Amino acid sequence: MALICSSLSYGDIKETDETGLEGNDFKPNDLATTISYARKISNISLGINIKYISSKIKETAQAFAVDMGGMLTSEDDKLSFGIVVQNIGQKMKFADVEEALPVNIKLGSGYRIKDNWVIALDVNAPKDNSIKVGIGTEYNCKLDFRSNSMQYENSANVSFRAGYNTVTKDIDGLKGITAGLGCSYKDYSVDYAFVPFGDLGNTHRISMTINFK
Repeated sequence: MALICSSLSYGDIKETDETGLEGNDFKPNDLATTISYARKISNISLGINIKYISSKIKETAQAFAVDMGGMLTSEDDKLSFGIVVQNIGQKMKFADVEEALPVNIKLGSGYRIKDNWVIALDVNAPKDNSIKVGIGTEYNCKLDFRSNSMQYENSANVSFRAGYNTVTKDIDGLKGITAGLGCSYKDYSVDYAFVPFGDLGNTHRISMTINFK
């Protein structure tokens, strides 16, 4: 079981009416508190999130919601299939306006071609939007470092990644494809991803992770 709290503040925003007249400042913010529980029974994994969501603009809207998911893994641990249903719950109500939470269904499957090579398929079906599909693969290899003179032996893991998705199908230009590279050594890892967005330009994402024991 885990408890996760997330908060996002947008800072001070000047209130402006339809004529351009400025009023007082207000501070919009979002808050989400999630209690998660998961259990594995044989080759079936089940999980649930219970969420409290609060969103404030000038008025505050609140709701409770649930995420539920499960995953089935084959006996040889090569093939897996999962399903998640997100945001089943109450509507958010600002003053007299109610808005339903974005219910979403996700289907995913992965196949391990080799111990160090996996391919995955993801289908994302939001209630209020079109279905999005993604496919990707990751290949891992180990680089060994040895030194007889200094009497040490170590290794680093390198991951090569590539994928395609339909999230940006309505954008012109280079889009949909993604590529990435990751390297981990002991408690440190660095990841790079190239994600083009057509006429909107390309993005380069770099992240670094340190594990503390």
